[in-house]
Amino acid sequence: MQGLAGAARAFAVLTAAAGAVWLSGCGRNPANTAADSAAATPQDQTQTQTVAAADDSGAGGLADGSYDCGGGYTYHAMGNVDIKGGQFRWRPYGEVTDGFASYSVDGSGAIHWGARFAGLDDPPAHIVDSTKESFGFNVRYQATPDSLIDTMSCHRM
Repeated sequence: MQGLAGAARAFAVLTAAAGAVWLSGCGRNPANTAADSAAATPQDQTQTQTVAAADDSGAGGLADGSYDCGGGYTYHAMGNVDIKGGQFRWRPYGEVTDGFASYSVDGSGAIHWGARFAGLDDPPAHIVDSTKESFGFNVRYQATPDSLIDTMSCHRM
């Protein structure tokens, strides 16, 4: 898995060089600063309310199916997440490395994973947070303590 961790760190360096990561299809900077939150448009607020009211989620809070995950200014493919009956399986670059594990989504839309995301949270990298979104979910991660926080967006296929 060192290759995947190295790829995550290289990806962080590339996105830092390109500036703030801009999510494909989301139209917002994932840095989620207080200024960004304060500047939310009515459309952003409506999207957030729609996510909270959505009723197509499975047992764990996300709709069952496969999610295509990637990030960066030019949307770099990073893998897939399979959701099935309140469990998830991370497949980095489509490779099955582990079985299914539990997860939960709390009332605020924060996702709590019951297992690791190989490569994204191999030390010193770690997952900062994960949130349910109208298109699927975001996983924010940091490759090293001194690096920028990057976002991997996962869209339901």
